[in-house]
Amino acid sequence: MKKEYQIEQIEWNDAYHLTDSWSSLEQIAEKYKQGAFKVCNIGWIIFEDKKYIIMSSKRDVQWGDYGFVMFIPKVLITKRTKV
Repeated sequence: MKKEYQIEQIEWNDAYHLTDSWSSLEQIAEKYKQGAFKVCNIGWIIFEDKKYIIMSSKRDVQWGDYGFVMFIPKVLITKRTKV
């Protein structure tokens, strides 16, 4: 029998590029003021420990394989909701 994992909606602050080219400190400061890049995803929590979760948003129901697997540090998570 295959293990069933909890489905959750996870919201977190993700990393992103502030600039793609050379920029002045003033330009960088303006982009910094925009804040974190907020991300939301729904999927199965297939691993979790004190520092990290591993989440999968796709699952093959016939074979039980998982896809679109993401490694998310818990320190970046802003909200968790069980679905």
